[in-house]
Amino acid sequence: RHCSVGRQLTRGGNWVPVTDQWLNLGWARQQQIPDSEHLLLNTINPKAVVLLQQPKDVPPSPWNSDSKDWYPINIYDTREGNMREFTDSNCRVGGVMNLVEIDLKNLRDWLQAHPNVQSQNGGYLLYFSDRRGMLADPVRGVKTGAYGFEDVINESNSNGDPSGQLDPGEDVDGDGVVETYGGANLGKGFNAGGAAAPAQTIIVRNGPQGQGSTSCGTARKNWVSGARHGLRLINGSLGNLPQRTTASGDPNNTGSFTVASENPVYVMGNYNANDAGFGDPHASAAVIADAVTLLSRNWSDINSFDPTNPNIPGTTSPPTLPGRPAKSSNFRLAVCAGKNMNFPWAAVAGVVSSDFGTDGGMHNFLRLLENWGHAPNGQQTLGYRGSLVSLYYSQYATGVFKCCQSVYQAPIRNFSFDTDFQNFALLPPGTPNFEDVVNVGFRQIFDRR
Repeated sequence: RHCSVGRQLTRGGNWVPVTDQWLNLGWARQQQIPDSEHLLLNTINPKAVVLLQQPKDVPPSPWNSDSKDWYPINIYDTREGNMREFTDSNCRVGGVMNLVEIDLKNLRDWLQAHPNVQSQNGGYLLYFSDRRGMLADPVRGVKTGAYGFEDVINESNSNGDPSGQLDPGEDVDGDGVVETYGGANLGKGFNAGGAAAPAQTIIVRNGPQGQGSTSCGTARKNWVSGARHGLRLINGSLGNLPQRTTASGDPNNTGSFTVASENPVYVMGNYNANDAGFGDPHASAAVIADAVTLLSRNWSDINSFDPTNPNIPGTTSPPTLPGRPAKSSNFRLAVCAGKNMNFPWAAVAGVVSSDFGTDGGMHNFLRLLENWGHAPNGQQTLGYRGSLVSLYYSQYATGVFKCCQSVYQAPIRNFSFDTDFQNFALLPPGTPNFEDVVNVGFRQIFDRR
């Protein structure tokens, strides 16, 4: 099957395919996510820019290229998978997300080795779109970049089971119709017989729940069908993002890097920062996406599929279950992303938190999936310096805001505005802009000819 990863724009204004160049660097890593700041290197394809796979739990010896030796890069996103604050031990079809990773340090190195690549305002813009498994909107007849499944609120049912009717807060594309077509081909890789399943279906294979392969273990290792794909930015700590340099080759802090994606983007910390916080040399950075989720530098894909209970990030201190404990991490970037629609919730919706029906507010605009509040070593800090902009509703990541049992527990938020953005020359490439004409006066002039 044809796959196109990327193209470069040369200084002559010509587009040149770079798919083969990037794939020739390899596309695999060990299960541990590369992080050069903490000396975690890619031991399989050390220079890989695009990462698509990882070895299975017990790699063969000797190593070979058998496709059965590899797993995809999957995570379980409880916000997308759970219609309500479920704390059961089940994974659901809609929450299993397959990720393509970009190793930013290796991308920086590749760009430095290709000085003919054209930059914008001294920086670079990377666009990502993964439409594998996406179905065309049956009304418009085209693929729109959306999940195609809006039936996610359903207040007439305490479990949030899809109703097929348009509830307040579901119509994210504003067409007056509740879309469900995107659920027509979900979960074929981990449902018995390869059949599609509705988004809320509990994943069970090889016997009843708890026998043979667990639901979560099955989902972690297998192909993800349907519009459940995203991008993850890794190895982007301080100094690893592409930067513009001066004639002498020294970073001048005006380098910039923007990622734009119609899919959800997961940003793994530290990003454009390090354990110490925000320093130099840094890039002026941004992510523009359907939705943006921040993962701490302690994130574990395997823990997100925890067979004990994937829906408990950790509710006690210390947690009684492994959960998804975060570690303090720092992120320096502007974020332009979608949000949920607000909606009034009814008593029949079941026991929910007081902010169910909201988008979580500005402090929850950056989505989280970990236990930041009662991690084993105490409450963790999320350091963020940037600018937050919401211009639209998320149409791919349609899971509604819910807190704070199954999805995440809140961190200490150390948020601040990045004053670099007060300088127009330091804005990341592709920054949305508009002109506002203000009429400050009016004078009527008569023509006496």
